[in-house]
Amino acid sequence: MGAEVYHRGPYPQYSRYVDSRVNKIKGKWKSGINKDLTIKRLQRRSFMKKKVEDYIYELEQLIELADQEKDKYLFQDPAYEIMDEIEELGNAFDFVEPIFLLVERSPDIDFGGPGPFGSFLEKFYRNGYEDILVKSLQRKPKKYTIFLLERLCNDESNPKREEYCTLLDSLKK
Repeated sequence: MGAEVYHRGPYPQYSRYVDSRVNKIKGKWKSGINKDLTIKRLQRRSFMKKKVEDYIYELEQLIELADQEKDKYLFQDPAYEIMDEIEELGNAFDFVEPIFLLVERSPDIDFGGPGPFGSFLEKFYRNGYEDILVKSLQRKPKKYTIFLLERLCNDESNPKREEYCTLLDSLKK
């Protein structure tokens, strides 16, 4: 592949520059090092392409393992790392409802207090998290979601506190 392939438009003076860059790249290519860097770059790209479902599936596997082995830390420790990854994504709020759905269909393991989920979810407090929590409780109340509702009731400055406490009372009956 010559420099003429890289030449764009009516600027032939840049062809020599491109040709010299191509030769420098060819001369600096070291198969072991550059191959490793390429693999790392591709791994980063695949990390970026990970979907909500992929993360939820990973978390679901951890929950199953923790339930089978009766060891909450088999879920909690790796889940903190996964939640940190999710927070770095630009669409972290998109994970709020899928996490509640995951809790609803999961066995009642010790998710922590508040644990990796609670720490993540409560970052969206007063930004839509509460409504999604209430919907989850209306669909299928779980020990963990009731615990999160209790935390909402503890906030005396919350304008919906009374509504949350009424819901909590009805769930505890």
